[in-house]
Amino acid sequence: TSRPRPPVYIPIAGIDSSKPDPKPERPETTPPVPMSYPDIQTGAWYHDAVSFVHSKSLMSGFDDGSFRPDGTITRAEFCALLCQAMGLRLPAQAYHFTDVAEDAWYNVYIQGAVGAGYMNGVGEGRFDPQGLVTHEQMITVLGRMSAELNMTLRSASQAVPAQTGVPGEYSSWSQPWAWLLAKSQKNVFGRPLNLLYNDLEYIAPQAPSTRGETAQVLYNIYY
Repeated sequence: TSRPRPPVYIPIAGIDSSKPDPKPERPETTPPVPMSYPDIQTGAWYHDAVSFVHSKSLMSGFDDGSFRPDGTITRAEFCALLCQAMGLRLPAQAYHFTDVAEDAWYNVYIQGAVGAGYMNGVGEGRFDPQGLVTHEQMITVLGRMSAELNMTLRSASQAVPAQTGVPGEYSSWSQPWAWLLAKSQKNVFGRPLNLLYNDLEYIAPQAPSTRGETAQVLYNIYY
């Protein structure tokens, strides 16, 4: 199975030797530009989101030209996404996992994501780079990311109520972040503003996240 093409440029020192060591840049929330994935149809619920993440090089397609919105995303791929989204750098301290070779394409991305505190190992010295990211894992990590990008979300993340209203199927460690993205914000009319792709009740927390769902949450956070 082929993996997605890496973004054109990910600002981690050593990834792109053709460019000088740049300052980290976060994607600007400009309107999405047209893209030409044959499996992303106009009118699909994730169309604008995929267009946005494509234009910002947050997510890329496959060698056959497809995006595969219903495809899953691995923990290694998710680390690469985080490094691009947040302009992460290699940490001063190296993190060693028994299942991550130093010359693996994803090692630098795992180093960046773990060093920044977004991702952790799975125990017993392993990272499980080919493991699939679940919905509650995706929500937790992107919740952490959003709290660093947005002052309103950061303030909300520090004032999580004792009763979040998050369904009990969600693991306890994910519930504050599920509340943050799905229930903490309001729109200009004072109505709840859900930054996820669906209501929490209709998301299976332990099921794998899809690329289309991940793109939609990123789009909602940034745009």
